[in-house]
Amino acid sequence: MNEIQRLILEAIANDAEPEEIAEMFNLEFHDVQAVLESLEAQGLAKKIRTLFGTKYTLTEKGLELLGGDRPVKSLERLLPLALIGLGFTALTVALKLLIGKQTPR
Repeated sequence: MNEIQRLILEAIANDAEPEEIAEMFNLEFHDVQAVLESLEAQGLAKKIRTLFGTKYTLTEKGLELLGGDRPVKSLERLLPLALIGLGFTALTVALKLLIGKQTPR
């Protein structure tokens, strides 16, 4: 699993929707969709269709991969990745999640 896949897995663990994930990490929406479909194919995430669109949740396998932690605690391990390669937006989102604030919609 690469860093982007892991960060997207962390984001869906925090109930982020695909559009939010693309914005958070400054990625194209279709790239996020491709990663989400890959995570689903690996059994790490599950697609849920709602009245408002499509959302993803972690499977038990996905939760185990994150170390069994619910998301915010495991984000601390990803903070260096945000600093190195994903830029200011990812760092801001990671910090907001760590201190318990919701990301803006």
